[in-house]
Amino acid sequence: MSGIEYSMQPLSDTGGDMVAPATFGGTRLPGKVEAERILIVRTNTVMVPVVPDEDSEGTRAGDGVVVAFLEEMRNLGYWVNEELLCRLRLASADSLARILDAARKAKGADVEYRPMYPNFPKQVAEASDLELWVNAVIHYIGRAELGMRIMPVYDVEKRAPLEETTTLTVLGAASDQSIAAYVTGIVSQGCPYSEADKESILLFKDFIRFDEVRLGVKENLVWFASTFKDRDLGHVFATVTDVLRYAVALSDGDITLATPSRINLSRPQRRQILGLLEQVAVRYRSADTLAADMAARQERWKRLAHALHAHEWRSDGVPAYPRATAILSAAQSGKLRSYESTVDRALAESDLDKAIAILGQRPGVYARNVMALLRRFPGQGERARILRGFGAIADQVSSPVLIQLWNLLHGPTSAQLPWKTIVVKAADRQKTAIISNRMTGPDDELAAIIEQALRGRHKGKFIELGERADDYTVPLNVRNASSGARQIGRGSHVHPKDDKNIVRMFMHWHDLAGNEGTTESGVANSSAPLPDTSDDEYLGNGRYRSTTVDLDLSAVYMDADFTRSSTVSYYNLRDTGAGVTHSGDITSAPHGAAEFIDVDRKAALAKGYRYVAPVVHSFSGQRFAQIPEVYAGIMFRDYGNAGEIFEPSTVEVKYDLGSDDVNSVPFLYDLLNNEIIWWNIAAHDDDFYRLNNVAANQNRIAIALKTLLLSRNMSVGCLARLSATVVRRVALDDDLRAALRDVMRFDGVCSEGTLPADADHVWALAGEGGDGAHDDAVDGAGDASADGSDARANHAAVRVHVHNEDRLILPTLRDEDVEHIDGWESEKVLGLLG
Repeated sequence: MSGIEYSMQPLSDTGGDMVAPATFGGTRLPGKVEAERILIVRTNTVMVPVVPDEDSEGTRAGDGVVVAFLEEMRNLGYWVNEELLCRLRLASADSLARILDAARKAKGADVEYRPMYPNFPKQVAEASDLELWVNAVIHYIGRAELGMRIMPVYDVEKRAPLEETTTLTVLGAASDQSIAAYVTGIVSQGCPYSEADKESILLFKDFIRFDEVRLGVKENLVWFASTFKDRDLGHVFATVTDVLRYAVALSDGDITLATPSRINLSRPQRRQILGLLEQVAVRYRSADTLAADMAARQERWKRLAHALHAHEWRSDGVPAYPRATAILSAAQSGKLRSYESTVDRALAESDLDKAIAILGQRPGVYARNVMALLRRFPGQGERARILRGFGAIADQVSSPVLIQLWNLLHGPTSAQLPWKTIVVKAADRQKTAIISNRMTGPDDELAAIIEQALRGRHKGKFIELGERADDYTVPLNVRNASSGARQIGRGSHVHPKDDKNIVRMFMHWHDLAGNEGTTESGVANSSAPLPDTSDDEYLGNGRYRSTTVDLDLSAVYMDADFTRSSTVSYYNLRDTGAGVTHSGDITSAPHGAAEFIDVDRKAALAKGYRYVAPVVHSFSGQRFAQIPEVYAGIMFRDYGNAGEIFEPSTVEVKYDLGSDDVNSVPFLYDLLNNEIIWWNIAAHDDDFYRLNNVAANQNRIAIALKTLLLSRNMSVGCLARLSATVVRRVALDDDLRAALRDVMRFDGVCSEGTLPADADHVWALAGEGGDGAHDDAVDGAGDASADGSDARANHAAVRVHVHNEDRLILPTLRDEDVEHIDGWESEKVLGLLG
């Protein structure tokens, strides 16, 4: 290690260079570049305004600029289809520059990557243990004891070019119609909005088709109504709880009502809330039902009653809002009896029939408690009554709740996994807990009730499924979804575009301090002053929460049975035998910093390892949402030392870390099958120290990974087959055309004119089963084919026999009537939950 130089600079006050922390729960209004980035990530399209012919001279980019643009896009891992290419040739240079900026941001290529060892991975692999240890100790002592930021300075070696082939992502041209469909789908989705969803809605608000909006999720309804106050959405408030959420939203509080919020309303807003309460009150069947609704959140109602001053609103001495005044007076009395208490009383009396009758009044609550009822009343007769009662109201339960119950039924049994990990929702946060697994086996009867309730909910919608649709699970927990990645369900299996040997995980972040100081060497990974930490909040265990951000990237890798594991992290930079290498731990990032971990698949598999999971931890204590720039991802290549350390064309997934958490485990990678298994697990206050040292928490992580792998969540394909009409393309050859003409003439179903002479395909009902849920998951397909008719959207199905195969053809169905779903398009998938 002779000859190593170190750059040293004292800690200093950065003064006005501070970068303010991101606002918790706030939604940023991005510009045009951000709009393009969202479309690239979520829809594989871009917006390209065309310069009119009369304005084209000196305004259009020209072929030379377009060629340079395409070369740069290729370097980023993108290409364009024919339609987009035509539009690019008619676009301005500014439009092309905007698209390039967005593409760089989508891949993470808009920043400079500065790992501690600039010649990673070779440099780390060949360094002595002493060199790695001394560099780390000097770096840590400088930060903690000397008030200095000390970094080793190395010459940057010339790297071999990246000559391997990578599969490019093909982009298309976005249209007003496609953007409107995208944003309207997000607005009407069947799950609570994530911050990324809200960002898209605000950005593309001019494209929303308000007449098509369906707001079935209460949190979404309230956020949407409070955001678009100029729209009259009062009629969609169905319960007093909706009004309570709306009042909290107007006060910038937690609309999930999971945490107390201060209510601060203007006089016009108070009048509006009182008017809504007056309207909603008349919709209740009884005063007891209304009171039970309020009792569940009695303290929140007391706050609202205090803020509204209902008694001040009078007309000729009579309350202007009599029902609202009575409601709020009851809330302030504190004597409301909750709905839950009536259920608890019936259960305490072991009165099953009474409990079923009460639960039947609220189908969603029945669904959430049906498993507990079955455990409490295990007798066959009791079981039959419970299931009969649930079956009577299951079709009134929302799709997300039914799917959650279906997922629970198809989870690992106690024999497979005695302890399991669950994700607990708390406002816009999530935390994990390990609980005893009480699942003893599948419940086919209950699963059949759920599937029947889901069946045909969107049967008028025609869907063509991509070949990987069954690899993606239905996304139900998207509140913490990254704005830099597609929103996919936990347990989804993402197949990388290429099968490469080197798996490179990466992380990039920036301090909250914007000091741009450099050393005399001026190298990329040079030192810089840190802000004065004398007044930083002490977190214990030698940590301070400051404007300096210290993030750690670690990896835990395990064998197929999770009986043997190892780690690479800040305290252990390499495992040579397993082919795992870390680029070095950095404790601050005034200019931006990066950490990488390489995994040689062949070497790791040879050592018996099967899975690897990256863990991102905020050692300095800032929540990810506070850090203005922090993201991570994964890339693939054949050779670790070829090409730049960060090659955007090899990036498979890049995701922003924006949740209010300090730990994140985004995915599990299957080394053998070359699959990214999406996880998106975060930890909050109670887990603050648990993932800091991965080695000390491998058993906890192993339980969580086993839960992930053994769970069988409903796939996008299964949901589509149950709730919609799944169709598939069938090549229209001469034999099929002749068979269709014979059948159509004979049955009189439709005329020959419905089959254009140049048509090369028709649509057929796809009756294949999905996920083992039902082999005839297409609702009514068998019945429709029996008499050659189908009522779906007035498209008739005819049975033809050709090439020794029976097919159910929909000859009047056109391509524009069919929605293609690959499984990763969140706005389409979440639309099935509405």
